Amino acid sequence: LPLDALAAGVGLDVAAFQECLRAPSTARRIQQDIAAALAVGVRATPTYVVNGVSYTGKLPVEALPPAPGAR
Repeated sequence: LPLDALAAGVGLDVAAFQECLRAPSTARRIQQDIAAALAVGVRATPTYVVNGVSYTGKLPVEALPPAPGAR
């Protein structure tokens, strides 16, 4: 689905959503997020980090260790 359709489907103001996507501040934020991910070794999506260990790819939740404090 196009992003506009997804935005409309969850009740967003599509015009405001499009304006946000075009904003230079949005591009800067995305670049910051990419840089932060690369800095900690993320090279693909999805990547999960649990207890400091990275797991990449589509994994069943059972393949991941419990998070600290999880029951």
